[in-house]
Amino acid sequence: MGSIAGAFFLAAFAGALFCRRIRTAAIAGAATALLYALLVLIGLWNLLAEANLPYLLGALAGASAVIFAGAMLAFALRRGLAWLIGRLSSRSPRP
Repeated sequence: MGSIAGAFFLAAFAGALFCRRIRTAAIAGAATALLYALLVLIGLWNLLAEANLPYLLGALAGASAVIFAGAMLAFALRRGLAWLIGRLSSRSPRP
């Protein structure tokens, strides 16, 4: 994964950390992944005629899936940490 994809991964991760619902986290991840794919296609527009399209589309799909998975991971991390902090900060022990 290149540095641009890494930056988009961090943007999706940070965006999903602030989402309260999984639907909005999925939208944040999908929008970031689509923006990454669009940026790559715009950058390679002049080279698309000679490009190996199955390889290019496979690489784009893989990188976009990693960006989307980063957003889902951030949402799960947020929910898990919120549950853990809530569990540890309660004054009375729960059964």
